[in-house]
Amino acid sequence: NKKQNVLNNNLIISIGKLKEKVNEMETQCRFCFDYDDLSNLITPCGCRGSIGYVHKSCLKIWIETNHHVKCTICSQYYTNIRVRWRKNIWDWLSDEPQMVLQCIASSIGGFISFTQVKCWWRVVLSQPASFRKSVFIVGLAFCTLKLSLLYSRLIHSFYIDFQNYRLAQNAMLIEVIDY
Repeated sequence: NKKQNVLNNNLIISIGKLKEKVNEMETQCRFCFDYDDLSNLITPCGCRGSIGYVHKSCLKIWIETNHHVKCTICSQYYTNIRVRWRKNIWDWLSDEPQMVLQCIASSIGGFISFTQVKCWWRVVLSQPASFRKSVFIVGLAFCTLKLSLLYSRLIHSFYIDFQNYRLAQNAMLIEVIDY
């Protein structure tokens, strides 16, 4: 009877260890539901058990699509990630050369237009009063039209570029790192 109890205890312990081994070998990713070896999965938050394990690539895709940097179950911030929400200036300059050139060109165009208006005013103000009245209306209309066209085109192009840039910003730069 004593031998049988020892054998039963050993059998129960062996079955328990075997179940642990099977559980370790076949752990399921919370996002893709694929079974994988425990060495390929990480635990990025405080969740335990079967919902605590995820693939690095699945976690990255989850954060990029849902924009959550903390777990929706345990509300703990993910520990194995580094997120850059915005590009730094050098990335922006290298990624958006057309936008940079457009900003420079429009700034130069605006500077030239305002310089022309300032020079025109100096010429008009140096003339006699009777000449100023007739030239004033024509010059003012011309300058207003020129500046209105320039800035309406500029604002429209900046609006389009801003929309594209905002869409690009939604794709966050995410690195999943090991500790």
